[in-house]
Amino acid sequence: MKRPRCFRSRRRCGLVLLAFLAVVPHATTAAAEWQPVACVPADLPPEAMFQVAQPVDDFEAEALRWQAAEGGQNAACRLAGDADSGHGGRAALRLDYQFVGKPDYEYLLVNAPLEIPEAGYAFGFWLNHDGTPFSVRLRITDKSGETHQVDLVAGTQPGRQFVAGPLDGPSTSWGGDGNRRRDYPCRLAGICLDRPRSGFVGKGSLWIDDVALLRPRDIPRTMTVETQNGPFGNLYAAGESVTLRAKGEGDQIRWKVDDFWGQTLARGEGPATGTEARFALQQPGYFACRLELLRGGQPVEIRLFPCAALSGGEETARSDFVGVCSHYGQNNYPLPSMDLMRRYGIDQFRDEIA
Repeated sequence: MKRPRCFRSRRRCGLVLLAFLAVVPHATTAAAEWQPVACVPADLPPEAMFQVAQPVDDFEAEALRWQAAEGGQNAACRLAGDADSGHGGRAALRLDYQFVGKPDYEYLLVNAPLEIPEAGYAFGFWLNHDGTPFSVRLRITDKSGETHQVDLVAGTQPGRQFVAGPLDGPSTSWGGDGNRRRDYPCRLAGICLDRPRSGFVGKGSLWIDDVALLRPRDIPRTMTVETQNGPFGNLYAAGESVTLRAKGEGDQIRWKVDDFWGQTLARGEGPATGTEARFALQQPGYFACRLELLRGGQPVEIRLFPCAALSGGEETARSDFVGVCSHYGQNNYPLPSMDLMRRYGIDQFRDEIA
């Protein structure tokens, strides 16, 4: 590939087509060195973000304290204790429901006596269902009688999952003094499971267990990630390999690599004192390596290393149509960007004079 001629212009135009005058030098291969690399922090699973401040119900007691709301907006729901479907223990609360496609509102609402004395709490429970994408919300009523509805974080995959969210987050509200503030103490008005869409018709069962008031967990950030001779912009050529090393204050490092479509291409694990992740990018495309620091078997920190493989190399087709607008004239001339343009097949760029 050739090195682009730098066209200087005072105009703020977009792309200017230019011819090459010089050759772009090939990047020399340096000795293999480990260098810190910036990774994208990823959200932890809800069960790792919170800790139990006050248990509410584990449903191991024989007497059932929960009730299902019955009204014009409520779907039919029957509650029962299930002695063989628990999360932490044996029992769980079973909800047998039926939606009939009411034209306006239709949702499940289950409630038990619970006072929330002050701000700063979160609320969570374990939910087991068949994958129906319910919207899971929580309703609390403050001392003025105003009801606040908060969205909880819930997945749509079938099976057991932890559902949680802070009570002081964004909400909708109605009734009471209408000041849109949570005037504590508050009381639980119900766990609300809303239909996935208007007119939804369906029936089934789901289970709730280990309901609790929560507090946010303070998790120190100790995980570091290094790369070995990583290219500028994390842009590799197809066929090249990626080498990463991660460590942190924990028990274990677990990693996996997915392509753009979510297909896992490689995975591994090792000690938190230092684990290497090595994988080849055989095809052009986008990839992400997810690195998890585990403590006590639970993720406490997650980092994502995004990268791409380009067809690149000398066989990259030269384009007389596509160019790049740069701002090297602003006292910044990162030479690795020349190789980046070469890998993309771009052989012309336009710069400016201040």
